[in-house]
Parts: sequence; structure tokens; C-alpha cells
Amino acid sequence: MTKRTFLVTGASKGIGRALSTQLAAAGHHAVGVAHNPDPSFPGTLVSIDLDDDEASARPSLISQSGIPSTASSTMSDWPGCIGLAKSR
Repeated sequence: MTKRTFLVTGASKGIGRALSTQLAAAGHHAVGVAHNPDPSFPGTLVSIDLDDDEASARPSLISQSGIPSTASSTMSDWPGCIGLAKSR
């Protein structure tokens, strides 16, 4: 199996948390984005408010996540990468 990195928003609870747990259990690296920190998250969790455009555009989001800094900001460039978008 090829280990992949998955980006999951809303990762601290609900479907996002369940998906992150399943991905980690399958041997993948789950990178979660959520409002609040959670030390028990089964991967790398970046705590950020995605409603704050300035905060979510900071390069530190990528550097904290373990995603290579050369990564494009579009999900289409990440085969196997899943984002669960929050509806506004």
C-alpha cells in the first residue's frame, strides 16, 4: 500500500474526525484543519479559523501540516487528497 496524505477540514469532530481516524488506522497521514486544537487527533492537526481569510492564507498553515511547501493550493493537484468543505 502507498501511504498518502489526506487533508480533512472540520477534522476535530463528526464526519471529519471519523474519516481522519479511519485514514490513520489504514496507515495514511491525516492532516486535519479545525478551529480548536485536539492533542488526541490521529495525525497532524492545524488549528485555524477558515472563516478568517487572512489567517487561513498564512504560509504557516502549510508548514505546520507536513504538506510540502511546493504544494499548489488547488485540491485537483493532490490525487488522493480529500477536503470536506464547510458550508457557509
